[in-house]
Amino acid sequence: MVILVGCSAAFFCSCKKSCGMSYVTEILTDGQFSGAGYTQGFGSPEGELTFAVSSRSASTVKLTIRGRGRAEAQIVANGHHATVAFDDSDRWQEVTAPVQLHAGENLIAIKQMNAAASPLMVDYIEINQ
Repeated sequence: MVILVGCSAAFFCSCKKSCGMSYVTEILTDGQFSGAGYTQGFGSPEGELTFAVSSRSASTVKLTIRGRGRAEAQIVANGHHATVAFDDSDRWQEVTAPVQLHAGENLIAIKQMNAAASPLMVDYIEINQ
């Protein structure tokens, strides 16, 4: 399953606290993406990218994020955490991490860990079993 940022009903731009527009993830369309756009705006501790995934059974899947920036990101799913690192703000790259899913609906959040780094941009998210 590939979730293209900006065009999926399963994709949410969100923040944990009552946050102003400066914290809400933006959808950008400048021609440097693979789908309908890409997102950035993880510059605050509250900023995150959250999406829903339905699974028929509990399993560990490989989550791939196509992004760019000089930033570490934390992936949170069902109380489990994984960290991935993006090391280039000039080119898109894919990073992967294992994610544990429960049977049924799962919310997965991606959060930039080092807000002082260059902004994390996310083009798409892919889940493979």
